[in-house]
Amino acid sequence: MNGDIYLRQQPASRQCQAIVVAVDHVGPSHFPNVARDGTAWTAFLTTCGFTVTHLVNPTHREMIEAIGRVSFKGSAEPPGPGTPAKVPGAGKSRTATNSCLMFFFSGGGSQVGRDLLLLASDSLTANDRIDPGKTLQVADLSSRLREAAAASVLVLDTAFPDVTSL
Repeated sequence: MNGDIYLRQQPASRQCQAIVVAVDHVGPSHFPNVARDGTAWTAFLTTCGFTVTHLVNPTHREMIEAIGRVSFKGSAEPPGPGTPAKVPGAGKSRTATNSCLMFFFSGGGSQVGRDLLLLASDSLTANDRIDPGKTLQVADLSSRLREAAAASVLVLDTAFPDVTSL
């Protein structure tokens, strides 16, 4: 989290956006209540004045595209749909003043070495192995949120089992 966050008492001039992702099916795994959590967060954030993008069981590409569409008045142009999942550490800042971005994720996660990964609905291969190229790296996502808005918050409702030890 960076910046000042006021969910219910946003200044009228603040631009607030949220991406709510609920992934309750990854390969053979099913996570009960995940979709309901996403719906509840969407309803809550909408009443708080956020413009919400709600994704249920999105593919990796759909998550990347939703993140790529985040744009606030007064910021540089967002990257196009082909933007890679990794966010470069350097580059032109597109942060808009008085903007707030929230990303909520509920679903499966994994740890590979030191990397924390969020799983999309298509993150597993045919033999139920994680395809890192179809996951979101938490560190990259966090950087992208800080870059996109003056205030940002990342809420992860997941566990990160270390798959390298399995």
